[in-house]
Amino acid sequence: MLKLFIFLIAIFTAVISALIGIGGGLLLVPSLATLAQLPHIHAVGTALASMCLFSAVASYKNHRNNYIVWSAAAFIAAGSIAGAFLGAQISIRISLLTWKIGFILIALYLAYNMFYQKKKRKNILATVYNFLNKFPLHRYSKNAGHEISITGFITFGILVGITSSILGLGGGFLTTPYFMLGMRLPPKKAVATSLLIIFITSFSGAVSHITLGHFSLPFWAAATAGMAIGGYMGAGILKKIPDHYIKIIFSIIILLAIILISFK
Repeated sequence: MLKLFIFLIAIFTAVISALIGIGGGLLLVPSLATLAQLPHIHAVGTALASMCLFSAVASYKNHRNNYIVWSAAAFIAAGSIAGAFLGAQISIRISLLTWKIGFILIALYLAYNMFYQKKKRKNILATVYNFLNKFPLHRYSKNAGHEISITGFITFGILVGITSSILGLGGGFLTTPYFMLGMRLPPKKAVATSLLIIFITSFSGAVSHITLGHFSLPFWAAATAGMAIGGYMGAGILKKIPDHYIKIIFSIIILLAIILISFK
């Protein structure tokens, strides 16, 4: 019965995640850790592995809809692969309390930033983008309307990979607002590009965690099946939903995740 519950949560999570580009871990990790009672590090590894098929299915549909900004995805993904392997090693040394505090603080910031952000107000992710975009080796991005730094994107990708592999969030919780607030991509393109990065980052992080034994096969099977179904459904809905709803959904899901993780 518990595995069926995780399966249903995974469907819901994947539908929402395909709309807002956060990868699914934001709700799946707290569910596995709190409801399924997995050790938090096993919840992270299982969630990352569960995201692979989901993000691949969603990315394929987004590619057909021509939403993916391939240049941005490639550079960040290149850095995230290395970061994911490093993050898995770091996660072994982090206590449950530290992990929970980090999860909640990041989630609170993102909820506030996405819900209240105004076009003229400075924010951390936009500042990070502007700083990293001064790094050497540039190429012009037609989607952004300006040059982007290759080394800056790779550096950000390393940070995404480390953070994602520690928290089990796939990376979209950083890349989606980074693209929207820093690179100024339209929400749908930001979400679609993030989902492709989530696939690469999640796969790299999952391999690292599985080799360390941070994995539950039964819950992975239930979550993977649910997320694959939900991911395909959500990518189709993305084409129809108004852009302003994406930011609202993003904030609501983050707050739900905080409530769940607080009971671990």
